[in-house]
Amino acid sequence: MPAPVNHPVTIDATGYPSPSSVTANPGDTVTWTNNSTQSISITYTTPTCFTPPTSSTGPTLTANGGQGSGTINGNARGNYNYGYSFATPGGDTRGGTIIVS
Repeated sequence: MPAPVNHPVTIDATGYPSPSSVTANPGDTVTWTNNSTQSISITYTTPTCFTPPTSSTGPTLTANGGQGSGTINGNARGNYNYGYSFATPGGDTRGGTIIVS
């Protein structure tokens, strides 16, 4: 098994994640950095690749550089979605995908 790797995801000033898709392995960490002016809360579509797999609650990221992370559990394989609300005139929900191989 390879050494764990950190996969950074940056949420830009307009609220979009970059990259929008991350390919990772069990034991790796995904770290989100929020560069927008709004605080956001990451939510997971269950089951999730993080522990516990039944929880949809992810990290809350403060505005202007707040960070949060999650470590992928050892039994996760597949595609997992995450999302967050971004206050725009249309009240967008944005997010991405974590692909665990």
